[in-house]
Amino acid sequence: MTDKIFTVAGVSSTDQSVPAKTFKVRFANDMGRIKRLLKKYSEATLMELPRPMSKPELVEFLKTTDLYQNPLYREAIDNADEKYNGETIVKAKAAKPSKSKSKSKSKSKSKPNMDDLKARAVAKVMVEDADEEAEEA
Repeated sequence: MTDKIFTVAGVSSTDQSVPAKTFKVRFANDMGRIKRLLKKYSEATLMELPRPMSKPELVEFLKTTDLYQNPLYREAIDNADEKYNGETIVKAKAAKPSKSKSKSKSKSKSKPNMDDLKARAVAKVMVEDADEEAEEA
């Protein structure tokens, strides 16, 4: 998580193309942010905080304000509370199979030593000799 602190917070509407109006908690460090929000969204309510706060503290504070009394804002504040103060959820990505270009049949990732190579050569010679003897018989 981040250790940024904010001095202004509130709620604004989100994308106007969505049929049902939804809201989102907003964080800022000056009241000039409301001008930028109102250019893009139809509704924005920001307030100065009593002291600088981190996002988790700020969301807890918003639950004690008049903003939390509005049912539409309440949902946005509860969602932000779950996001910033809820249990930590770690999403693990599924491991992708490696695309190995080598067509080695060896299952071991370690390099063979010289004794292993000699043993394989001897075994191969013994198999070839056994095959020749079987053909002669």
